[in-house]
Amino acid sequence: MLRTCTILMLLSIVMVMMACNTSESEETSSEGSEVKENQEQQQEKTVPEDTMSDDGQQNSATDESEQSSNTTDDEGSDDRDIAKPELYEPEEVSGRDNPEEGSGDVYPEALENLELPYIYENTLVYSGTINPEQSIRFEISQPDSEEVENVDPEVTEQGHFALPLDGMELEAGDELIVYVMGNMPHEQQFVLPIQPAEDGMELVESTSDTAVMNDIKEATDLPEFYENTSTYYGKTLPGVSVEVSEVDAFVASTQDLEVEEEGDFHGDFSNFPYQAAGEAGLQEGQHLLFRMTDEDGNLALFLTDILAPSDDPNYDGPISE
Repeated sequence: MLRTCTILMLLSIVMVMMACNTSESEETSSEGSEVKENQEQQQEKTVPEDTMSDDGQQNSATDESEQSSNTTDDEGSDDRDIAKPELYEPEEVSGRDNPEEGSGDVYPEALENLELPYIYENTLVYSGTINPEQSIRFEISQPDSEEVENVDPEVTEQGHFALPLDGMELEAGDELIVYVMGNMPHEQQFVLPIQPAEDGMELVESTSDTAVMNDIKEATDLPEFYENTSTYYGKTLPGVSVEVSEVDAFVASTQDLEVEEEGDFHGDFSNFPYQAAGEAGLQEGQHLLFRMTDEDGNLALFLTDILAPSDDPNYDGPISE
C-alpha cells in the first residue's frame, strides 16, 4: 500500500513539472511572436507599401519623389524657356576711345534706366530703354553702300524706343553703332555686335516689360492684314495712341492711326507707304509694326505679317465692330 502511494506521488510531481515546462515554452513562443510582429510593423512604417515590388524587393520612395520633383522642374523650365533676349553689358560695348581719367568707360548718366537687349541676325524690330531725358541715335549702313544713315527713334516718357531693322542686311559678327545723348559731357557711344539668329527674336522687346504693357497687349485686337487692305480697323485700350510703321524698308514710313475715345482705331492704307506711279505697295510676306503707347509712355509692340490678297473681290479691309 505504501509503495502504491509513493508511486502516485512521484507521478503527480512529474505531471506538475511537465505542465510548468509547457507553460514556459508557450510564453517564450508568444513573446518571440510578439517581437517579430513588432519588428514587421516597424518595417512597414519605415517602408511604405507602395514602394514594395511584387517580388518583395524594396523600391526607393526617395527616387520617386526626386522623379516627381524633376518633372515639376522640367515643366517649370518650359515656362522659363520663353524666348527673352540677353542684354549687352554697357562696359563691354562702350565705344569711348579716350574716357576721362577716373570716369570709367561709360558715363554714369548713360547707365540710368539703360537696357540694350541683344540684336540678332534675324531681328526685324529692335527696342530697348534709356533715360527718358536722353535721346538715342543709330548709325545704319545703307545696303551695298559705304554711306551711313542716322536714325533717331522716338523715346517715350518711360524711356522706351523701337526701331525697324528689316531693311538692313544683318549678319552675325557685324556691329551696329549707337549713341546715347543728353545730360552728359559728351555723347556715349556703344558698339553692339550682332548675334547669331535665334528663334523668336524677330521682335526684340525691351526687357522692362511692365504690367501696364501686358494690359495693353491683352486688350488689343489686330485683325489679319491682307495685301489688298485699304482701310484697317482694330481696337486697343482707351487713351492709347497707335502708330504703324513699315518694317521692310531701309528708312521706314510711319503714320498715326485715328483712335476713338473707347479705343477703336482705323487708318487708310490705300497709299501706305507712299507709292509713286508704277510702284508696288505692301506685299505678301512683308511686315507692319504697330506701336501702342499709353499716356504715361508705356510702349507695347505688335509685329503683323502681310497676307496674300483676300479672295473676296469686294474686300476693302476688316469690318469695324
